[in-house]
Amino acid sequence: AAGAKDFLAAKEHFEKGLVESPDDIDLLEEFASLLSSELDDEDRAAKLVLEAIQRVEETTPIDEKRLERLEKVYRKLDPQQERLADVMVELRAQSRGVVERYRGAGLDLMVLDVSWRLGAELGVPELLSTYEETLRRSGKTTDLWSLAYDEDSLAGWNTQGADPIFTASGLEMIGRFGDYAEDEYAFSTLTLDTIAGGDFSMSARILAAKGKVNFCGFVFGRKSDTTFHSMVLFPERTDRKEGVANSGFLDLLSNFGGTPKTWRHVPVDTALEEGTSGTERWYDMRLDVSGRVVDLWFEGELVSSHEFPNTDVVRGGFGLLMGPGEARFRDVRYIVRDPRNPAGSIRRERVVESLRTEGGGAVAGSYLNVVPPFPDVKRWAAGNERSAWGEAGPKAQILTMFSIDQNETVPIDGWLRELAARHGEEQIEFVSIASTSDSDKIASYLEDHPFPGSVGVDNLPTGTYGIGESFEAFSIARFNLPRVLLLDLDGTVIWEGDPGFSANDGYSPGGASFLDAPLADLLEKRRIPALAAWLPRWADEVRPGLELGEFEAQVEALIEAESLDPRYSPEVSLAAGRLASVRASLRGIDTTMERFEKRGAEPALVILRAWAKALEHDFDKDSKKTLSKIAKGKAVRAWNDTVEDASDFEKAKGTFDDKAQALLKNLEGRPGMFPAMLREELAGAIDDGDEAWFMELLSETAMRPAAWLAQEYFAWD
Repeated sequence: AAGAKDFLAAKEHFEKGLVESPDDIDLLEEFASLLSSELDDEDRAAKLVLEAIQRVEETTPIDEKRLERLEKVYRKLDPQQERLADVMVELRAQSRGVVERYRGAGLDLMVLDVSWRLGAELGVPELLSTYEETLRRSGKTTDLWSLAYDEDSLAGWNTQGADPIFTASGLEMIGRFGDYAEDEYAFSTLTLDTIAGGDFSMSARILAAKGKVNFCGFVFGRKSDTTFHSMVLFPERTDRKEGVANSGFLDLLSNFGGTPKTWRHVPVDTALEEGTSGTERWYDMRLDVSGRVVDLWFEGELVSSHEFPNTDVVRGGFGLLMGPGEARFRDVRYIVRDPRNPAGSIRRERVVESLRTEGGGAVAGSYLNVVPPFPDVKRWAAGNERSAWGEAGPKAQILTMFSIDQNETVPIDGWLRELAARHGEEQIEFVSIASTSDSDKIASYLEDHPFPGSVGVDNLPTGTYGIGESFEAFSIARFNLPRVLLLDLDGTVIWEGDPGFSANDGYSPGGASFLDAPLADLLEKRRIPALAAWLPRWADEVRPGLELGEFEAQVEALIEAESLDPRYSPEVSLAAGRLASVRASLRGIDTTMERFEKRGAEPALVILRAWAKALEHDFDKDSKKTLSKIAKGKAVRAWNDTVEDASDFEKAKGTFDDKAQALLKNLEGRPGMFPAMLREELAGAIDDGDEAWFMELLSETAMRPAAWLAQEYFAWD
């Protein structure tokens, strides 16, 4: 943007960068340069340069040259900086003294309050470090929830519009948006006048009665009427079929001007409590946004999390959202933190770690962002036997928990087969675990309802009772069936939930599911289709060709390997390493030429120059001159004569022995390594009386320098 002279757009990008990486020295310096040179804001520029100086002073070892340059820029921007610097030194010293006295007295809340205020306002990094250390150690926080609804009016809310949907009614805020319609997905929002520029939380008690409202919840990251995210509760449907789990769903959705995109779809218990005579139930809902991570809480439990690509997409307006019908809201509260305040992320770390410890690796039954245990299987009913996630290789994996009864009511076998047909076994590995109660029926059932990949039966030790070891580990009692998990190439779960089919609205060929978006993102991010196509080519063509020195024929595949992720494929890592070794030799061509000339391997330099051309690598003027001289030198000419002699061998007159001895005599004394090597091997073939080997050596003569490069110099065999 700056290069295109669109300085205001550039400023906006820099501002987003500061929110994302406030300690980036390069960013601070470049933003200050833009402000001072193009936007006439030397005051802000001076502040940014001062922050950059402080960051440089915190590094070990200190980059003295950079520090000197930044101080020079700072003096130019702020002529009074020396006087100000003296004042700041005194203020910082006094601030540190105040904080240390509170810390010495064990007053953690005062340490938190004072260190944050003074550290942020005076720009004292060590005080902010003290703030973070105290947060982690004590587990305390100075966060204060703000009441969003004063139980008297909608003051503080954006209530523009002729027909108010939300109204104040004492303890409750009431939302009425047309008539209830179970399959209508229109919505209305009510946002606060406050904008979230940093981490934030929102909570409320919400009455969403079955048959009264289609959905309701929170809206956040709102940029416009059609661009926002939402945490939405869908109560139990009124047309639920007998035998289907009694639950509502909690969804995390994104609206980008069109059809909502569902990131999370988690079943939650919305049934009325047993033994109560009431017909309504209030639900505690809470939304936490920490950095890029969004956590969804329901009835005091963390039920799901999602990580967005950057913090900007979750910042913006926030408030309430509802669909057709009537909903009520109580105790609506929120917290908005300074963008630099790490309290939200630190609190989340502590909560998640505690939940993970209690759940044996799972957080509230969820394995999101961790590697789940491999299912405990009684026996495998179809497909390959599996014992670990790593057996799949560099593929996405889909784990499905199901039962025959569930599949009869909510069929998923056709959906899984369609996924397998669409992406192929080269891209996705399927593992499905059937209920332990289906052990005797699963074989015959799979004949008419085949599942792709490996199908196992959950294990239930003899003499015990329950739903099965794997169903227990994956919290089926909580999440219901079917339960689907999508695993990344390293085995971590990147999505889990219900595919979105129901007894009322089952799967139909070509239909959408909640897995579609995260699966498409995974395939694109990891370039799994490209990797799946590349791996067979590597095994069948590229690797054997490289070992023979056929670099130019395989260079396209090697370059493609650079765009693939080597962390998940040793083949990609090997290919990228081979290409890197060639590039390194070309970058250090002067040293490479010296080594080759010492060994008499000049013909291999001619080959290497051809490889450089295939890579579009350009040498400097002097190196080009030297390479051209070598290509015309004695060793290369002698090798060219050798190749010609080998080519003309069969055309020559005389017996085989006469021609062989004449060739050996011609090769004797020729300069360079390759004629001598060839002569020695040809003589060995003659001594062994192996005419076939002799002729094979001659047929491979022209490729000898390239093969030597690959097998000896680069060690690719």
